[in-house]
Amino acid sequence: MCYALMGDEMGEQERIRDITIASVDSIYYLSSPYWRRDFFACRPHDGVVLFLEGSVEYHFADYSAAAAPGDVLILPAVHPYSGTKLTEGNIGFIVIDFDTAAEGEFACLGLPTILHAGDNAPLRHKFNTLLTVWREHRVDTPLRIRAMLYDLICDIMMLSEPTVSDITSEIIRYIAEHLAEPDLRLKRLCDTYYISESQLRRNLLRATGLSPNEYITRLRMERAAGELSYGGKSIKAVAASCGFASPYYFSRCFRETYGISPSEWKKNHIL
Repeated sequence: MCYALMGDEMGEQERIRDITIASVDSIYYLSSPYWRRDFFACRPHDGVVLFLEGSVEYHFADYSAAAAPGDVLILPAVHPYSGTKLTEGNIGFIVIDFDTAAEGEFACLGLPTILHAGDNAPLRHKFNTLLTVWREHRVDTPLRIRAMLYDLICDIMMLSEPTVSDITSEIIRYIAEHLAEPDLRLKRLCDTYYISESQLRRNLLRATGLSPNEYITRLRMERAAGELSYGGKSIKAVAASCGFASPYYFSRCFRETYGISPSEWKKNHIL
């Protein structure tokens, strides 16, 4: 079965993009407090994922993107990635793994990495229906599943916007790249991306569960804990590499985060 998927060419002749779903390998729901993907590798199958609980930051070859409840993650098998939790508690999602007739066919659709679907009830319903039909194990299940998956992918294409230009993902990547700079503050982010403080706060809170200052501090503390654990730098050098102009302020923040001083951490957690 092959569906022709149309792409909007903004006044140019429409370009037909074909995709042939050869098989659907698995559809499952997962909810776990321990989810983490440390390794940077490709998936064995193409996949689409609907987020239901928690937030995750995914790291790709040249950018990062955050997924929150209501978002749809598009994962072509040819694109390696890793991921880390951004929030406490469970990470919950519905995953659909499938294969296309030719390698890289799904990636050629040019879908975004993250579709911010929000509270799109019809899209959620289609994910849930696919999961229900998959669990029935009827003789016609494979055919029904493929037809429903084509329909879902068409909806994703109509709703999608390019994620690489998504301002929240860009800001998250900018923060990670400039974490060592002491002047990395809310105003600088707003001036860089021409966004209001209130909009930036809303966007980052939705993606990470934290305010901009809380998110920056948390990343700095995580980097500091990692650098201290390797023991190669002095506490002053670690403070500077994590964006703290004052080692004393760094030590105070570190103690507030971990309950012990940087020197105690360095002594007890050396690798």
